[in-house]
Amino acid sequence: GETVNFTIAGITADDLPAGQTLPTQFTVEADGSTDVTINLREDATTEGDETLTLTLDDVANVSGSVTVVDSSQTPAAGGQTDVSADQGTPTVPAALDAGTDTFRFTDDADVAGSVVISNFANGDTIAVSNAAATDYTFSNNGDDVTITYNNNGTLNSIQLIDVVDAASDLVFNEASFEQAIGFDAFLIV
Repeated sequence: GETVNFTIAGITADDLPAGQTLPTQFTVEADGSTDVTINLREDATTEGDETLTLTLDDVANVSGSVTVVDSSQTPAAGGQTDVSADQGTPTVPAALDAGTDTFRFTDDADVAGSVVISNFANGDTIAVSNAAATDYTFSNNGDDVTITYNNNGTLNSIQLIDVVDAASDLVFNEASFEQAIGFDAFLIV
């Protein structure tokens, strides 16, 4: 195949795992296809989404871009780590584990998301923006609690696995949820 040189902009070597460098060329296969793989390092600094742009060196005005979604977790005030609950889809929810730290899961009601959170415990919180607590529906199925909000078709779903101590507890609103888990966990910001 033919070798094509390119330049990458928008990320740096600091974004790569230790010892890796940015690629500078690819080979076009006989069927005209190629793959370029860039492994990125997850860090603990929230930088916002970045745009990675690949530009061909030998062909004028040929480039392509992708958005690199920042999933890093910067410690928040009060010793909590902020993690967005605005990820995943109803068919493929994002799996999050709260067992490694004290977390504040942030949920913007205007942004769709579906997450399943394991190991949610005392000190962890769910901070909601662009909605009122009464806009959310709380329910439980045994020890699991589901919190949902449908904002004119924008669905937010947060499922907390094994968070209710007694399967006989009935969760139907914020107060009953917090009573069942034993601490204040649902915040409007």
